[in-house]
Amino acid sequence: MVTGVRSAELAAAGRELSFMASQPSFVFRTGSSQQQNSAFDCCNAMSVNRCILRRSHGRCRSHPLGPKAHGFRTLDKPHGPDGQPHPTVGSGAMPGEAVVHTRDPFISNANGVKPVVDMGSDRLRSTTPGGPAGEASGDFLTPRRNSPGESTNMAISKVGIIGTGTMGLGVAQVCASAGHDVIAVKATPGPVDKAKDTVVKGLAKIVERGKMDAATRDAIISRMTFSSEENAVADCDLVIESIIEDLETKKALFRRLDQVCRADTLLTTNTSTLSVTAMMAVCKKRDRVAGLHFFNPAPVMKLVEIIHGFETSDETLEKLNVFCKDINKDPVIVQDTTGFIVNRLLVPYMLNAIRMLERGTGTIEDIDHAMKSGAAHPMGPFELADYIGLDVVEAMSMNIYMDVRHEHHAPPHTLTRLVQLGYLGRKTGQGFYDYSAKPPVQNPQLLRPVI
Repeated sequence: MVTGVRSAELAAAGRELSFMASQPSFVFRTGSSQQQNSAFDCCNAMSVNRCILRRSHGRCRSHPLGPKAHGFRTLDKPHGPDGQPHPTVGSGAMPGEAVVHTRDPFISNANGVKPVVDMGSDRLRSTTPGGPAGEASGDFLTPRRNSPGESTNMAISKVGIIGTGTMGLGVAQVCASAGHDVIAVKATPGPVDKAKDTVVKGLAKIVERGKMDAATRDAIISRMTFSSEENAVADCDLVIESIIEDLETKKALFRRLDQVCRADTLLTTNTSTLSVTAMMAVCKKRDRVAGLHFFNPAPVMKLVEIIHGFETSDETLEKLNVFCKDINKDPVIVQDTTGFIVNRLLVPYMLNAIRMLERGTGTIEDIDHAMKSGAAHPMGPFELADYIGLDVVEAMSMNIYMDVRHEHHAPPHTLTRLVQLGYLGRKTGQGFYDYSAKPPVQNPQLLRPVI
């Protein structure tokens, strides 16, 4: 048994770990198709420096960022502490094989040999030079394999977008640009041609600036089909919902999509703060439901947050991860917490700036200038709020506040008043700034702080 670990910790983990005793570190090979299903679970037992392998897709259950969440280093090739090829791996490592080298302060070894855990075999093996392989038992150490009849096809070809607002059309353009066929469904009353015209005009400007040739533009448009009927997405491999940020409205849509779409269609939401699990709850096949949060403007911003709902399957997450990379995005897997990562950090940042204005700490322009010059932000908090839309900022703030019930996340007085007056930022011409002036100037109605 592994030395230096309290028996209570092993009992809490509910697993037995059997390696050769007293080894200083482990080298986990993860490279083959079989090996890709192995993962690290670093957080639910023992110490943060010890990993228990679980049957999921390449991530720690508690830390979706995987081994890097605890400072582990993913290496291009096996090596020892002196930078030379590791003696226990040597030529046994396959080209392109990822090797994660983990340190464990609880384990010591007089001869300094580091065992290799080979995930390519039917059982996890610990091997050392000149010694027998020590086999570990327990199915949690066995690489996950597809059950009979389980699909291994990761390809997403046809994408449905519900909602043709700024975000919906942006996501549709991104998918079509990457070679996917796209069905864009208008979710509000009005002519469908208006949505198509918006895309055509946007691409025409890109061509005029010399960033795209006409042939590429025409190819993108040819892959996009516009409709006003939700059942147009019935045969899509992936559906991305991008409608109004209202939970009940989204839940009603997911009920309909659950009936309309194929059983293997991935149903996702582009929500920025709402609960993915709440939408999942109205569906029959919940393991295919997840969040897919793009950032505005979608054709420019690289990040996509893949939201892990309560019953989202590992296969669904892996398919979405592959898809995001296929459309040239940089995905990160996030647990279903209100606001996820970016907005959970960004919304309080903007709210704090508004409270500083109310207390008279600084003017709108000075606070924005300080964050751009002092923190190297491309926009100050007030410029950012106006760009997002003050109604959207207020809604995100309320969603987070209703979850955590902390005054720190509640909308400030000034934000609420501006929304009530219809001053929503750039889209209405006035918010914290007055955009009728060139360049924009601070809204003259906000010269006096409100406490």
